[in-house]
Amino acid sequence: MVALREYMQVIDNQLIINLPKDFNYKEVEVVIMPKDNQDLSHFNDEIQKGLDSPISQNSHDEIFDRLKTKYAQN
Repeated sequence: MVALREYMQVIDNQLIINLPKDFNYKEVEVVIMPKDNQDLSHFNDEIQKGLDSPISQNSHDEIFDRLKTKYAQN
């Protein structure tokens, strides 16, 4: 999934969105929300670490099965 996130100024109830030249999609989903003044950008590195971890590549069922096998008492 490709996603872009930008904070923009609304001018006269309009937004102009310039897409990168290599963004070659014919349809997109647009979600517009008011900007939350709380800056959480410091979490970006931690989120990326989680996405890059081997756990994120396994389904929840696989992870749960491994935990049951490892920790379940017979």
